Amino acid sequence: MRTLKSFGNFIRSVRKERKLDILALAERSGVEASTISRVENARTQVTLLTAIRLCEGLEVTVADVLTALLGSRSLRKQQSQVLEALAVPTTRDANQFLTYFHSNKEDGMIWLANLLNKVVSMNMHVQGGQGDHAFHFFVPEDIQKLLFDSQVYRFEIQYPPAVRPSDLLAIHQQAGMLTLLDISEYVRKVRREKQMTIARLEQVTKLSQGAIARLESTVVEQIKLADVLVLDKQLEQEGILLSMYWEAYRFYERSIRRRGTSAEQDMKLVSIFITICRWLQFMNPQDISWMRNLPFQERLV
Repeated sequence: MRTLKSFGNFIRSVRKERKLDILALAERSGVEASTISRVENARTQVTLLTAIRLCEGLEVTVADVLTALLGSRSLRKQQSQVLEALAVPTTRDANQFLTYFHSNKEDGMIWLANLLNKVVSMNMHVQGGQGDHAFHFFVPEDIQKLLFDSQVYRFEIQYPPAVRPSDLLAIHQQAGMLTLLDISEYVRKVRREKQMTIARLEQVTKLSQGAIARLESTVVEQIKLADVLVLDKQLEQEGILLSMYWEAYRFYERSIRRRGTSAEQDMKLVSIFITICRWLQFMNPQDISWMRNLPFQERLV
């Protein structure tokens, strides 16, 4: 596959330009030397996480990768709604939230439950109800249920249906935090806008249903760089989709995996936090008081 060869050649070229041998790159990236050798010689399907680790070790960006693989450094630009910058949670906010939650778990669950109650109250008001802000539909124990992993049942927060692909693109363009749930919703909605069914996508891309399912998954899977590029091309994203996945997996690599706590639990926590933020962002875009009152927020003091 041309993508494999192109990426391998790119890594080898940059490595030599940096005057690094394979062992030095292995030490800097955390990728085994044998894996690097297979990548450079196009003998393996490189995963997105491995690609990111190699690029981080070589200090190259996703734009550099797009230039090497697609021949274009500039990502697609399109008009998207302007969001109030203070109401767009960033990766810094997500990191501060995780630190706060792990240091103050009881207070953190109370705070998340209160935010969910605010969402319910606002939603009741929109639908013509009383919107009583004192109404406590959620309690801290419900946050624990959201984090609990069971084969018997699953609690989850529904994703706000009002969020459009253009909204998520605007968040991405403003360096806002995107979770895998955000990207999953983005892919599904773009696919539907283009009237592209799973069956049709499987037919034209030659991706398996399993590969497509992983690309629309909310779990950190070993998705392949080539699969992301194929989907990006088919949905006419011109690098946007790869950039979205790249930043989400980069956050996982930098902020989740290396914390030493449960990576799966932390990913769920961040997803809960950001999904609540999405509800608050798009139910009443003019109200950003909730962002000003985040208990861990330092930049707005």
